[in-house]
Amino acid sequence: MFVLFIATTLILFRMIHQEFIKTKGWLGHPGVITFAFALFITVYNQIGPLTSTSPFQNNNDNMNTKNLVIQADEFSFSPNQVDLTAGETIKITLDNIGEVEHDLEVIGMEAEVEEMSSSHDHHQEDSQIHIHSNPGKYRYICTIPWHAESGMSGMIEIVS
Repeated sequence: MFVLFIATTLILFRMIHQEFIKTKGWLGHPGVITFAFALFITVYNQIGPLTSTSPFQNNNDNMNTKNLVIQADEFSFSPNQVDLTAGETIKITLDNIGEVEHDLEVIGMEAEVEEMSSSHDHHQEDSQIHIHSNPGKYRYICTIPWHAESGMSGMIEIVS
């Protein structure tokens, strides 16, 4: 694709040069036009992430979202006890600071997938997990074989 892009650019440069060769002004010079085009593309690419919106973007007030970071190490979670209030909006981030692969599964909570950032392939695009639960205690574990048995578990308590 890159070679095709370069070839197309060179052909267009040559065509522009032949078309504007009669013009003696600096605005008609193909180098100026090419530079302006490259500058436009660069500025557009830099501004694009600032103005684009994701189809998964949450329009809710993110100021009420509580960030919860659970760190995974060999072979433990930190914190291993989490207390939450029913109705809170929580953003959970699993931070793997260990040397091997880890994941996190909350047992007993019903969930629907909205948006999740993961390099682990569960046949889903980037999606986020939306969890709704009743008050109570829920255990979370690493589902990699023998990790939960080695101590990778924790508790989430949701109080009303």
